[in-house]
Amino acid sequence: MMWIDTAKKYLGAFTSKDIETMGDLLTDDVEFINSRYNVIGKDKAIQVNSKLLNNIENVKIKIVNTAYRNKYISMELSMGYNYTVGSYRKILVSLPPLPI
Repeated sequence: MMWIDTAKKYLGAFTSKDIETMGDLLTDDVEFINSRYNVIGKDKAIQVNSKLLNNIENVKIKIVNTAYRNKYISMELSMGYNYTVGSYRKILVSLPPLPI
């Protein structure tokens, strides 16, 4: 499915720390929500992702489950990365429709 492929491209850009590609895949009204941030808008989403990516290395993402309905995607992910102190997290990411 096109929307799932786009979400996977976003995750690939995230693991590669490719902020430009991440921004190209987001809409202006994107909602970025995780355990630390709850922001609305492409510029703010890019800003918080840049801040996070500047502090982590060796990002690994494994997609555990994917749900799709009406152009909305939710993905359950296992994410590992090195931070100041190594950490491993299991998170849920929901992406609104992404542009083609």
